[in-house]
Amino acid sequence: VHGDYRRNKEIKTNEGDVSPISMSPISQSQFIPLGEILCLAISSMNSARKQVTQEALIEHLTTCFPGVPTPSPEILRHTLNMLVRERKIYPTPDGYFIVTPQTYFITPSLIRT
Repeated sequence: VHGDYRRNKEIKTNEGDVSPISMSPISQSQFIPLGEILCLAISSMNSARKQVTQEALIEHLTTCFPGVPTPSPEILRHTLNMLVRERKIYPTPDGYFIVTPQTYFITPSLIRT
């Protein structure tokens, strides 16, 4: 049964006709997690010897990824902290850096006695 079933057992149908709408397909872009985009951006900025602060990172994202919505400062901070916990990046007073195999590898020649 289509429509409302009322207390007096009356069936109401065809209330509020809807005019036809036109639809057209849109292309769907591929989803890339924010953490991956941040790692790409940090790596690129590290290679260019640019200091990677949160502000510089937002500016880089806006310039290099114009179609991607810029994350809020809270989401950016949370995602960066998550990447640090996952040991994908590390923070220093000079900014964020990508973890490489040499990041945590200390050889005897690096230890001064």
